[in-house]
Amino acid sequence: EAPAGTAGMNSPALDDAGRLYAHNGDSLAILDASTGASLGTIGSQAGGTWIDFVGTAMVGAENSVTALWDGSWDDPDARRLRNYAIDTRSVRWTSEKPYRRFPAVAKGVIYATSNNPMSFDALDEKTGQVLWSWSPPREDNNFVHNVVVTDNLVFVSTSRALYALDIAQQKPVWQINTPGYVAFSSS
Repeated sequence: EAPAGTAGMNSPALDDAGRLYAHNGDSLAILDASTGASLGTIGSQAGGTWIDFVGTAMVGAENSVTALWDGSWDDPDARRLRNYAIDTRSVRWTSEKPYRRFPAVAKGVIYATSNNPMSFDALDEKTGQVLWSWSPPREDNNFVHNVVVTDNLVFVSTSRALYALDIAQQKPVWQINTPGYVAFSSS
């Protein structure tokens, strides 16, 4: 149990400085990874909300952690992204739009799916501003599962298909009509 008050189902994240981050849907706990000692909490309720949130904090650029904020397991489409400035122990921004669980972050960009309205968005990690968006064909009902990003591609799944989007071109380069979770490993 993390000091942020999480009841479970939340994965922590570790940065290169040995800090562990646990987010409970409302506040972000910062812990020393080697000792478990609390290094602080950022958020409106330091005691937490005690929900099974099913989410994780995402360590991005230096002094930047992003997590899904608000909502619950029962309503995964009602969560907004919230970015935390670790050095100043403050909230940097909260997205206007709700996003689904399991977004990804790489090279200063957060990649997230929303079903309200349905779009895949690339957001600037520092400002939360949408850099570009893509919408799947109408026959796709909603986004499901996780987002995975590589150096040049980002993978997103709808209820109908798995898409590989070229980051530079901001459009799909292939799809397979089988949705699913995506995982990568080195060979």
